Amino acid sequence: EKVVVARDLTKRYISVDRGVVKAVNGVTFDVFTKEIFGIIGKSGAGKTTLSRILAGIIEPTSGEINIRIGEEWVDMTKPGIEQRGRAKEYIGLLHQEYDLFPH
Repeated sequence: EKVVVARDLTKRYISVDRGVVKAVNGVTFDVFTKEIFGIIGKSGAGKTTLSRILAGIIEPTSGEINIRIGEEWVDMTKPGIEQRGRAKEYIGLLHQEYDLFPH
């Protein structure tokens, strides 16, 4: 069964130096129950931005992201405790480098 459905996710930023930056551009995927899912790519590919969209930390510029909590679907593009806020307690991020201070 699907637990995450992402369709045509896009995130754009305005940069003084580079103009419009497409951090995430048209990303579509599904995640299924008991599936191991990872986001990989080179530096600057948009992995962190995509992770933040999935976790509900930032909103996409466009596209859809829905996460199943129990039997209900939560629209992660909509703010508030009945939508994105309700799913946040079930989502965590673990980045490759997670130490507080470099050794």
